[in-house]
Amino acid sequence: MIKETDQYGWTPIHYAAYYGNYGMVNLLLEIDQSASNIANKDRKMTALHLAAGRGHARTVETILSLSPDCYELVDNKGWNFLHYAMVSFRVEQLTNLLENNPLARSLINEGDAMENTPLHVLAAVRPKEFHAVMIKKTQANYDAVNKRNVSVRHIFSYGYPKLKEEIQKLSKDFGRGQYSNGVICKSELEYNDDTKDDYKDTRESHLVVAALIATVAFAAALAIPGGYRSENGTAILRRNKAFQAFIVADSIAMVFSLSAVFTHFFLSLKIEATKDFDGALFGASLWFTFFSMGAMVIAFVTGTYAMLVPSLGLAIITCLIGLSFFLLVIWTMGL
Repeated sequence: MIKETDQYGWTPIHYAAYYGNYGMVNLLLEIDQSASNIANKDRKMTALHLAAGRGHARTVETILSLSPDCYELVDNKGWNFLHYAMVSFRVEQLTNLLENNPLARSLINEGDAMENTPLHVLAAVRPKEFHAVMIKKTQANYDAVNKRNVSVRHIFSYGYPKLKEEIQKLSKDFGRGQYSNGVICKSELEYNDDTKDDYKDTRESHLVVAALIATVAFAAALAIPGGYRSENGTAILRRNKAFQAFIVADSIAMVFSLSAVFTHFFLSLKIEATKDFDGALFGASLWFTFFSMGAMVIAFVTGTYAMLVPSLGLAIITCLIGLSFFLLVIWTMGL
């Protein structure tokens, strides 16, 4: 029964490994260790491949400990289990695997049918996490080239869209019915592609906000509160502390809003060049916009106060109304 296959060539251990049921995997392998060597029909994937592809690190450890002979087996693409782990495991899981399992480390330079090693896969899909994963114990060959003469170093520096697209297909390929959640779990690559689509939808509104703040800040700097001295063009309120605070806050709003616009522009160029979404740049653009909003409110409050000092009560009320913006922000973030 343990080695009996269904119409797809899947045995009970295939299903247990795919869904991460390490307890069942452990039970089945204790009965018959050779069950881990059976490959399914369409992709020639063993239980170890399936567990690694779905990111089930504990199941992988169970299979390797009870049936280590299967660690070198490859699927119809020539991928060993470490190729799949490079896509689906979290950073700490990969580091732990390479640190504590010599079998896994021995596969680090093993190429698939196109001579892509697990390092090629890691560099293509997760370049930002590459150095966090690699450990000193790993005898990695960063100069290894595939059949297209592309090295690991080249992929790390410039990306490899073709390999990323191939891996992307695995996360959406449900085979002929048995891969209910895809061959591999949703990878960082797919996350990036989804995020790029979302970014295109939100970019325009963010740019409008940032550009509007920059325009208002520029206009406010020209329309100096209190006016100018006609004889020399200097600001009448230039020695007023509130006016000085207005000038500083307005300048900050101008710089941060233009920084947000530039960051969006630069991020768009980077996406076109590398086909990769940079979440750090997008996050920076959001913070630039937030800071410019805050500075714009302070500029409004200080500028208004400088002009309304003779009517102190009105000045204070206006300032309190303006500063209520920050209370609304705190309340909104707490929802």
